[in-house]
Amino acid sequence: MTRILLASAALLALATAASAADLPMRAAPPAPPPVVPVFTWTGFYVGIHGAWIRNDVDVGRTRTNIPCICLPRRADLYDSGLGGGGQVGYLMQFGSFVAGLEADITAADISRTRTIQGSAGLATATARFSSDIEYFGTVKGRLGITFPSFLPFFQQSMVYVTGGLGYADVDNRVRVRVTVPGLGSSSAADRSDDTKVGFVVGGGTESAITNTISLKTETVYYNLEDDQLTARRGRGRVGYRFENDGWISKVGLNLRF
Repeated sequence: MTRILLASAALLALATAASAADLPMRAAPPAPPPVVPVFTWTGFYVGIHGAWIRNDVDVGRTRTNIPCICLPRRADLYDSGLGGGGQVGYLMQFGSFVAGLEADITAADISRTRTIQGSAGLATATARFSSDIEYFGTVKGRLGITFPSFLPFFQQSMVYVTGGLGYADVDNRVRVRVTVPGLGSSSAADRSDDTKVGFVVGGGTESAITNTISLKTETVYYNLEDDQLTARRGRGRVGYRFENDGWISKVGLNLRF
């Protein structure tokens, strides 16, 4: 009896295994598609830039009690040069619009000196003017609109307007020398070397090369506070106002986080 039961159990196990072998195999579920990150301008960023600076300084005589009409009334100190620096900021995207705040600083050595000579009768005068910028910084807002880039190798582009605070280390100088035959010559000078504050306004473009790296171009006009210099010698004096303004164009790279 025991042998019969064991034989029946063995036959039942073989039949079950054969039936399972005949069943179709179930395919593994498909792997989910890779998640493609959605590009956004939102976030903090840091960057570097190169710059071209055009410094336009207009000098105008404001007052004098020196009886010499040969003193110059105006002088133009125009100069340009290259510089470089860095920037840091934050952007937030709202649909197709982007708003943010940026601070940057640019090191440069933009200087110009001009000497003007004049005469009236026997009297002669020499006036020497100079202006120098060693660095320029801004703290400004940005407001832009985005669109799919039409340039190859770029994911998305943005055009924006910008404006805010500008400041620079400006060194302005004036020296005047008047010579009258029989009375000799007399010279006087004045200098202002400090940080000038004003405003900047302009616009630019930025295009994303990858999800974290973008190429930026920007041009702004700046206007800094005027300098009033007065060259004195004894009771004689002559005053000149230096009007400091110009343009800055930048090209740089930003790294977003």
